[in-house]
Amino acid sequence: RRPMADRFSGFPGALGCTLDRHVYVHADRIRGLAELATNNFAKALGHIMAHELGHVLLGENSHSAGGIMSSKQGTPELRRMEMGSLQFSRVEAKRMRARILAEQTALAAKMAR
Repeated sequence: RRPMADRFSGFPGALGCTLDRHVYVHADRIRGLAELATNNFAKALGHIMAHELGHVLLGENSHSAGGIMSSKQGTPELRRMEMGSLQFSRVEAKRMRARILAEQTALAAKMAR
């Protein structure tokens, strides 16, 4: 809801935010943008969730000039998402896989103790 979105987001109009390892998406804002851009709320919601989960795995300052990690999340980006052309870069994907593997390895070592 709007009061919660305003409380957690770093700037007005944000579609989501990541605080530590907690991901928040603002469904009402996403729904409004999806209605303007593609009329596909489910796909827009998934896109924004993937973007925010990217921040969990890539870090706070991980916006890119283009692709799914672009800081711009508006109508043009959602239209590109609808066409399937908004993705993680190869470098981002490699970094996310490395982060997941490192965390799995650390967890396995901790459980083996």
